[in-house]
Amino acid sequence: MALGKTLDLAKEEIEQLDSRVDPTLFTPGLVELEQQLREVRQDPLLERVQAAFEKTPLFTNRGFVAADYDIAGTQVDYSVSRPMIVAAFAFLGLIAGLLVLTVRNALKARGITA
Repeated sequence: MALGKTLDLAKEEIEQLDSRVDPTLFTPGLVELEQQLREVRQDPLLERVQAAFEKTPLFTNRGFVAADYDIAGTQVDYSVSRPMIVAAFAFLGLIAGLLVLTVRNALKARGITA
């Protein structure tokens, strides 16, 4: 019985909600929102900004190009300096040697011998 009564009340409420015709009666702040919308639509600044934007290269159907260059035509000149390569490997060898020395000393300090 209670379920049927609840369903009838829900149907009545749905019918009442569907029968509303004036949205201002049940929507708080609707009048202020409509007023703000009307102000934005009547503002001439919006039309001026849109007209100015339509004149920019971003809006035209031609593609906007900030720079034009050919990747295939780009040439890179580089030289391999043998002394620089030797110095780089010597530096890396020094770093690796210091790392091995540090690990070996840490193992000796803990009493672990290799």
